[in-house]
Amino acid sequence: MDSNRDEALIWWEKTVEYQFVIEILTKINEGAAFAPLDGNQESAGDLLLNANNKFFIIEFKKDNSEDAKRREKDKYTDFQDAMDTLKPGSNGHYVVFGELINNKLVLKYNNYWLFLSGDENKNPDKELNILDENFLKTSDLLEFYLLTYADMLMKNKSSGSSSSESLKTVVMICSDDKIKQVANLDDIVEIIRQIEQEGPVR
Repeated sequence: MDSNRDEALIWWEKTVEYQFVIEILTKINEGAAFAPLDGNQESAGDLLLNANNKFFIIEFKKDNSEDAKRREKDKYTDFQDAMDTLKPGSNGHYVVFGELINNKLVLKYNNYWLFLSGDENKNPDKELNILDENFLKTSDLLEFYLLTYADMLMKNKSSGSSSSESLKTVVMICSDDKIKQVANLDDIVEIIRQIEQEGPVR
């Protein structure tokens, strides 16, 4: 690629989504399950992800512009109240976005609420490293809390007529034959329980 060309690179939110999925698939050996969300269910986020036997809610943005943050905040009936309620225990709820560095699109991320709070000095965005222990190795969104958190999240939004119960039957596409090609949230939870009972493979 000619890094000296004059025209700026163009990308979209969808570009960020595809790059994220590719990075997960190429770096996570244990497999992962993806549930892209749309319609009423999208009020929980853009993607429900299971990796390393943990759950994550991912919101994708093209970049970290003030306009992107404003449009996300506008989804809430009372953003400050929602943040005060949901920020504690939100580890595992991320915003992932793209940034041009040396003419390459690099993915960065932050906790969803820290991203929207806009205090970049205290809470700087981090370059995405799928193997980073701060990303996929920790999450507050355990199976018993995932739907509770998602339910509060959805009901705090202006379109909050949906319930997290609707997420249980959303199709999850699995990248590992150890699970199954297509499952739903209840299936994935049951598989995680079995893995935890059996312990690590020696």
